[in-house]
Amino acid sequence: MCLGTAVVYAVRINLSVAILCMVRKAPAVTITNDNNTDWEHPKGDTYCDRILAYKDATEKQFKGEFDWDKGTIAQLLAMFFYGYLLTQLLSGWLASRFGGTKVWGWNMFISGLCTVLTPLLARSHISLLYFVRVVIGFCSGVALPCVYSILGHWAPPSESSKLTSLSFAGLAVGSIATLSTSGLLCHYGFDNGWGSIFYISGLVTLLWSGLWLTMTTDLPSENYRITTLERVYIETSIGRGGMKKLDRVPWKDILTSRAVWALTISHFCNNYIYYTMITLVPTYLDESFNFNIQENGMLSSLLYLFEFFTSLCVGYAADNITHNKILTLLMVRKLFQLVSLIGTAFGLLLVAQITTCENRYWAVFLLCLSSGFMTFNRAGILVNHLDLAPGYAGILFGLTNTFGTVPGMIAPVIAGYLTPNKTTEEWRNVFYLCALDAVAGALVFTFFGEVELQPWAMGPEKKAKKNAQQDTELSTTTTSQLQEVMDIPPPTKLSSEDGSV
Repeated sequence: MCLGTAVVYAVRINLSVAILCMVRKAPAVTITNDNNTDWEHPKGDTYCDRILAYKDATEKQFKGEFDWDKGTIAQLLAMFFYGYLLTQLLSGWLASRFGGTKVWGWNMFISGLCTVLTPLLARSHISLLYFVRVVIGFCSGVALPCVYSILGHWAPPSESSKLTSLSFAGLAVGSIATLSTSGLLCHYGFDNGWGSIFYISGLVTLLWSGLWLTMTTDLPSENYRITTLERVYIETSIGRGGMKKLDRVPWKDILTSRAVWALTISHFCNNYIYYTMITLVPTYLDESFNFNIQENGMLSSLLYLFEFFTSLCVGYAADNITHNKILTLLMVRKLFQLVSLIGTAFGLLLVAQITTCENRYWAVFLLCLSSGFMTFNRAGILVNHLDLAPGYAGILFGLTNTFGTVPGMIAPVIAGYLTPNKTTEEWRNVFYLCALDAVAGALVFTFFGEVELQPWAMGPEKKAKKNAQQDTELSTTTTSQLQEVMDIPPPTKLSSEDGSV
């Protein structure tokens, strides 16, 4: 799943960097530097002017093929999310009903195929590029609901934070790989540079989908690569309710749950910041600080390098704090989410204060710091779906991420509206808006977030009693095995309130 979320983000953000070398640069006026070498540059001789002159010189070789204005670029970046939005609830239901492995695998196969065809369609007509980005978003949209559906069957509660963090660490891996190589491919790649970005990311996606479809199963009971003891441990930890495919979904109870709406609003606020960063940071570094395309890709990838390492640490830290009873599970979820959003808001406010090229690397550092803070949500809202309803986690994430996808459509458009002249001062307003959004999301989850297993997620009373009896019988036959291999002390009480031992 970690590799799967990596390829999802590879096909999602490849356009964010590729578009910088797809579009023709505006004409410039020639000036002379101290070495009497002609560089294309508007005017002036300050430090920032020299950086822009160097950027123009190094990017002079890029043969942009398209004359797209800022509004068109913003719409192209947003097209992915129009398709992504459409599949959230549908994929959550399909994954819970029929299993997440096949739903995810086949959709990513289509996504990879469309990514390979992107250069051909872009050169044919811009409408086809709009269409293929919607299709890629539609197919990629099934990924995260499927991740939650699979985790609902495979992740014991005591390990849910770290397994969720590990799965979501792939988001950073995909971003790092795509951003760090895209600038180099623009410079050295085939098919005019930018075309190779789509070919390579598409082929990697096709390879992953083939491996995924042949190697994974929806349930532990269907997997021949694990031992009986491991299967029993997973099934008894999660309970029978998480070990079956669903017949019906209690939509009314879900839609009227205060905990679900607190999670949904927080998810929306969280994603507005995240989508602003993943889609617009390359553009911000280009317009505000004049990094050339190679530097831009490498520096943008640093954000996700921070995200990758902090993501792994956050999951283990949260589970250890809970396991050692340092804090309650509710306190852990709210504390980590509060640190995530308030820490990110603080970092972005500092980024907004940097307006000169002399301090441009400080802006990169603060963006990395903000990205690191964002990953604290791995032990906050992103694992909260499993707390509230493990058996319905895919559907629940599909619901919250339907609202959480809207920022992906509006963030590039709002940023384009706020930065018509592409100045650093205008970009400051983009970060102020993100900080305000972060504070709102933090307040909602702090006051209204919950972690208790929801009544509607437990199933009808008769089924609960029957499943509890089955779990008790199953645990009795395997207690001695678990004690010998896993060093678990003998149980003094069997609790069957939620169908688990």
